[in-house]
Amino acid sequence: MSQTFQDPRWRSADGLTLFARDYCAAANPSRLPVICIPGLTLNSADFDELATWICARGRRVLAVDLRGRGRSERDLDRKHYQVATYAADVLALMRDRAIPRASLSAPRSASWSP
Repeated sequence: MSQTFQDPRWRSADGLTLFARDYCAAANPSRLPVICIPGLTLNSADFDELATWICARGRRVLAVDLRGRGRSERDLDRKHYQVATYAADVLALMRDRAIPRASLSAPRSASWSP
């Protein structure tokens, strides 16, 4: 099966190299892209079926590997594995990919509440 996504990397504010899958990067720019954020034990590959389905409907999808997961670099400082850091990492991705606004999709286990 051929790869149906691009695999961009970007830098976090503290210098880690992070990974995402970018489906339909050239999709209609007037429609908000969807950013899929994995739960505790998931990574970007777990969104392949959903991302392919959304992409087939003309919307760009980015599925991220949060720091320490999938193909993203591990952070040696355990204190950085927290909601505020993950949010900053996603915002860094959006800046890197020139995405001013997006819809977010996260499984229940990825709920970002303190």
